[in-house]
Amino acid sequence: MLSGATDLAKRPAAAELSEPMRWIWRDFCPGLPEEGASGIHLDTCEGRDVAVRWTVCTPATVDEVLPAPDRAPVTAAAEEQPAYEQPLLELGLPPAPRALAVSRLSYSGLEAYRRCGYRFFLERTLKLAPVEAPHQGPAEAGLGALLRGTVVHGLLERLDFERPVVPPDAELAEAIELHGVDARPEDVADIRAMLERVAASRLRARIAEARNVRAELPFAFTLAPPGAGGRSLLINGVVDVLADEGARMLVVDWKSDALGELDPEALVRADYSTQRLIYALAALRAGAEVVEVVHCFLERPDEPAVALFEAADAERLERELLGLAQGVVEGRFEPSGEPQFSLCADCPGRAALCVHEPELTLRLSVGTPS
Repeated sequence: MLSGATDLAKRPAAAELSEPMRWIWRDFCPGLPEEGASGIHLDTCEGRDVAVRWTVCTPATVDEVLPAPDRAPVTAAAEEQPAYEQPLLELGLPPAPRALAVSRLSYSGLEAYRRCGYRFFLERTLKLAPVEAPHQGPAEAGLGALLRGTVVHGLLERLDFERPVVPPDAELAEAIELHGVDARPEDVADIRAMLERVAASRLRARIAEARNVRAELPFAFTLAPPGAGGRSLLINGVVDVLADEGARMLVVDWKSDALGELDPEALVRADYSTQRLIYALAALRAGAEVVEVVHCFLERPDEPAVALFEAADAERLERELLGLAQGVVEGRFEPSGEPQFSLCADCPGRAALCVHEPELTLRLSVGTPS
């Protein structure tokens, strides 16, 4: 089988029995004799002898080249009708494996799935945006809990751990106002107090002594869920602080939650155990031999919740994470069994798609009327 190109305008005019092969073979064997039916032509290529066996079928050589049966045309025998009908053979593509309903998960995504699988499906798979929550009681004055955490995290990201300096109140007020809310004096004082407590903490001094520190560091790794046909699940997120201490890797997550009399470790186990698991597995997947995951509550930074993990724990952590994500992998997106205002008020499916009635989705908490 030959493939190539030529300038046909430079070729001789077409004539009888002058199909392209007539002049193509001359380029392969320029020294081929004009007469004869077959032979071996010796040529050179890159300094080596090349032998080309040739056979030419022309009116003058046909008796020599073709056997007698091929030179005497005969009437073709009638084909017998087969006793069966040959089915039509068609080429087709094998069916592609069904894609995972969700192929990327973060800690917040897993937490959202745990709270309500159906809302997770509407927002993460169908990409429906949250709706405006119905008005219920007076609006919260000043910084809400979520915005308070956002502001202080942004300021901690810029904190110099070796020489910690808390910004003046004017800068703190500006950081609050960037989010479209007024900076009340009590909110500025609250933000400043959290930063001052971190600056004076033993954890801050420890981070300053690490040989390499990175803030707001994104990470990602894949899991291969059993029964997923080889499809993988991407786990991604961001750690507030990653400090390389040589013997171990220190992962720090700042928490602005109000503690009161709560025990930090009990709160992490109840609300942030999945986050702890993902942080540990991410660091172990990155090659760390020992990982210390610290949840530092800014209300009491010298009483962090701490957990240690070693390389031998990676397989167990992966199994636990796959168990948490199994419902997502299998496409199970059931509505929450505990609907309430804080979970459902701005859900895009609450008004028309949810199985729960408004008296459940708009109640202040589980067990209380709306």
